[in-house]
Amino acid sequence: MIIISTKVTLVQTGYGILTLTDQDLTWRKSASTVLAFGLLGAATANDLRIPLSQISKIDKYTYIGGGGLILYLDDSRTYRIAFKSKKDFQTVFDYLSKLF
Repeated sequence: MIIISTKVTLVQTGYGILTLTDQDLTWRKSASTVLAFGLLGAATANDLRIPLSQISKIDKYTYIGGGGLILYLDDSRTYRIAFKSKKDFQTVFDYLSKLF
């Protein structure tokens, strides 16, 4: 079941659409990433799927647009996600907070 789908920036990776379901988080790179980030944007993965079971901790950071979410995974990888909408950030943060 899809909880939310929203435009975000996966920090140091690019712009895209983040979809939160009851099983995972999926990020799909948008075409504007290559224009905005150049070669760095072209060299990064086109999509990312993180099963919720692999998230060990969540945190937030200050991002003027809508809010910033930090995901800490079991394998010690960390992802920073910048939201354009405060409402969308709050929806994702509240849902994940209930799980962790």
